[in-house]
Amino acid sequence: MEELKCVSCSGKVDINEELMIGVCEYCGTEQPLPEEIIQSIEKKKKEQQAQAAAERRDKIKKKIKKIMKIIIPSLAVLIAFIIIFSKVILPSVKYNNAMNYYNDKNYIKAAVLFTELEGYKDSSSMNKESNYLQAEMYFNAKNYTDAIPLFDKLGTYKDSSSIVTESKYQLAAQYLNEKDYDEAIALFSELGNYKDSVTFIKESKYQQANNYIYDKKYREASNIYLELGNYKDSEKLFKKYNLFDLKKGEIIYYGNYEQDNNTANGKEAIQWLVLSVEKNKALLISYMCIDCKKYNENNTSVTWETCTLRKWLNTDFLNNAFTIDEQKKIITTTLKNVNNPVYEGIGGKDTKDKIFFLGIYDFKYITSPNYILAESTAYAISKGANVNYKTNKSWWWLRSPGKDNKKAAGVYVGRQGSIEHFGYDIIDSEGTVRPVFWLKLD
Repeated sequence: MEELKCVSCSGKVDINEELMIGVCEYCGTEQPLPEEIIQSIEKKKKEQQAQAAAERRDKIKKKIKKIMKIIIPSLAVLIAFIIIFSKVILPSVKYNNAMNYYNDKNYIKAAVLFTELEGYKDSSSMNKESNYLQAEMYFNAKNYTDAIPLFDKLGTYKDSSSIVTESKYQLAAQYLNEKDYDEAIALFSELGNYKDSVTFIKESKYQQANNYIYDKKYREASNIYLELGNYKDSEKLFKKYNLFDLKKGEIIYYGNYEQDNNTANGKEAIQWLVLSVEKNKALLISYMCIDCKKYNENNTSVTWETCTLRKWLNTDFLNNAFTIDEQKKIITTTLKNVNNPVYEGIGGKDTKDKIFFLGIYDFKYITSPNYILAESTAYAISKGANVNYKTNKSWWWLRSPGKDNKKAAGVYVGRQGSIEHFGYDIIDSEGTVRPVFWLKLD
């Protein structure tokens, strides 16, 4: 670089690279530096900065290498420790804790830990054993509610399946003693023929019926006594309470008639709808259409007095459906057989009947569509009973005449049910039977 001269004294000029000026070393005069000198200085600075940066990077790399030489082995040691801790130390600690709980008979906590240790040593079998011993503790303490799900969970482990059955039996007995009859019946029913479960089902129902009597729920009680048949004094109690405190709209059982179309299992108890209760008597109509019969066997003019269906009701049906004692309670009723109020059918003479049909004017007793519409029994359907495909109900005979005396009125099975004044042919083989009678109440 060419030496600079002072512009004042021509003395030597020193270059200040920081301030980018020249200063005369004799007179101290400051002067600007030529452009080429400034560029040279800046180039030099950049080279120095680049070299310094490279040196710093080298130092950092060396430092990182040094650190990595320390960290990598340490990290490997840490990972190895974590693996050993999680796979060996922790399971071992948990297992020891589980065994301590097990030995202290704290089987619930032991089972929890053994479950978490699934696959470690004999944890799986110890889990089952802990649950088994806990269930056994519940069983011995008569805590069958908690014992049952544990034994159920264990399946075929040891004698779990047999003990769960015994637990359910004991729990059902507890329910019976606690008067929780619904639960007792459900559990004893589930047990089938185990021990004396069948007998205890009957006893549970018997006690439940007695409880209903105490609560004045006589219909519920009577239905159970009927179901129990000859168990203890159920038959006597059924007869006592079946007709007790009857109310309109209730359903009772009286007499027996084939209904399920399976004669092998005998006749079924007949359900009757209570239409009216007056002092010491009740008007009943069969809840279902229980047979299918023609109003008259021949197509000739008839009245209620002379039709074959009236004769059948008061002979064949009466004797088939009711015992002699039951018949004694059926009141002989004098019936007014009036003319058809719309057409020309003649009602005929008054009659005295035990069993009869409602007449057109008897619909004062029908206060609900539920009383009008009725389904047919399987037996009635097998005899040819009509069944409305929309309502699944059947039309049924009234005793009143229809348009003329070759027709009889009936109840049409529309949406609400209504009287068919025009009537149906008396030889119509699809008409169904809903017998009616007045029953004496003791």
